[in-house]
Amino acid sequence: MSLAWLWSRHAVAAGAGLRKRCCWGGGWLLLLTKGLYPVLNNGIGPAALGRYQHLGDGVGDIFRNALFSPAEFLGALDWVNILFYLFLLSLPLAFYWRRCSLPLLMATLPLLMANGLSSWESQQDVVHHYNLPLAVPLVVASMDGLADDLRHGRRWLTRQLWLCYFWATLSWALLAKPGYFFDRYLSRVDKMQTVQEVIAKVPDSSAVLTHDYLVPHLSHRPLIQNPSRKKLPTAEQLARLDIVLLNPGSPGKLNREHVRAIINSIQDSGWSCQEQEKSGQFILCQELIEKTSENGQ
Repeated sequence: MSLAWLWSRHAVAAGAGLRKRCCWGGGWLLLLTKGLYPVLNNGIGPAALGRYQHLGDGVGDIFRNALFSPAEFLGALDWVNILFYLFLLSLPLAFYWRRCSLPLLMATLPLLMANGLSSWESQQDVVHHYNLPLAVPLVVASMDGLADDLRHGRRWLTRQLWLCYFWATLSWALLAKPGYFFDRYLSRVDKMQTVQEVIAKVPDSSAVLTHDYLVPHLSHRPLIQNPSRKKLPTAEQLARLDIVLLNPGSPGKLNREHVRAIINSIQDSGWSCQEQEKSGQFILCQELIEKTSENGQ
């Protein structure tokens, strides 16, 4: 009887603590979405909220759908990609996680949920920066697991350090994409001077749509966007842009046919697109001066 009473008290205390944390977390999220983000972003809410539109319109709607329409909410998720994403994250370190690792692993849940629920593919791979904050707690959790093995005399893994080194090296080779250095990066070395000449033609005050690999070189512009992998630019998006700089010969994450389709769509919208001389197929698109002057009138 006393054990049941103690267990019930423990469960009640744990439930109260969980509710308190949820209230604090929900309040902080509400402060960010309704207060801080609009103040710092000219009245616009979280910029990445569009990545969660498949779950609802706005943060409040997403929470309502999760609470009152869980079947519809869960059905909107891409479970294959989510499970594969979790598999990739756990692959290098799951060997070393133990029960004592759970507190640190639990601390990763908010970011895991943010990345897993997103429709943005880059949030669900281990190449981009979205998962970088997860590295520290996941690695420290594995260190806790190894330390727990030593404390309890479980030395089968610590005695096989060569296996740990081999597994870490293999995981890095498979997940860190070292081949990108030779395939994607070194293949563009001979185009550096050409790219610099093309970029020099883009005014500093221009809003630009261009490939992801050119974004760092076009920084300090008021607006820089990447083309969508699947959709063509809308009239509303083009209205905010001054320059579109694309290269069908080196499309980055896009395919060449889609880049050509984007250029054709932009030309159909009244823009002038010209291939830059000796630029390796770089095409610079600008809105026609006549159209710009008419809009100004």
